[in-house]
Amino acid sequence: MPLNLFGIQISRWSQSAESAFVKGMALVRTDCLDEEIRDAIRDAADGKQSAIDEALRYVEDMRREPQSYVTDRALRVFAAATEKGPVAPVDRTHAELYEREMRLEKLPRDAAIVELCELSPAVKQYCDNILLKKRNRYEKAGWVRILLIERNMEKEVDALVGPESSASESLLQSPIVNGIVMSWMRDTTGLAKAIKRSMRNTAYANVF
Repeated sequence: MPLNLFGIQISRWSQSAESAFVKGMALVRTDCLDEEIRDAIRDAADGKQSAIDEALRYVEDMRREPQSYVTDRALRVFAAATEKGPVAPVDRTHAELYEREMRLEKLPRDAAIVELCELSPAVKQYCDNILLKKRNRYEKAGWVRILLIERNMEKEVDALVGPESSASESLLQSPIVNGIVMSWMRDTTGLAKAIKRSMRNTAYANVF
């Protein structure tokens, strides 16, 4: 059965390639310099070129996913690690958007939500509606019921922000913004806590 890591299906996976992939992906969201991440990838692979090449192939699968500063940076640093050369600069076409994504993601989540509400009246209305709803209203809901609630609420967020939304502002179409709003929604409504509780208390064999 293939391994799903960072949303990528991996069927064959050497230990060195896995180490390089995990290390690189963990660092792309940090303040490390691109060159530092490139070197860390090579170190994690013990300098094995075949392992670095293997990790890059899986990173390239991200091209099929909605693009963000994370996927862009991952592709650039892994390519540089493979080629043993300098890290390519960000494409000027996307540089401003990726900078905005990175800055927003580094903010405390509530501060990021405030900025998004200022940017979009639709996001503000959605967040205001969430705050009006009773918190922890899933206390007695079972696992299947919680899954259905989560799916419906995810659809609401997907329609509001992210690659599947109809938002006209480029930042609001970002998968990074979608993740921020999704995380805020789960915690603010108490859904995240309900999911953890159900996972602890529910016997999976009785559900599936």
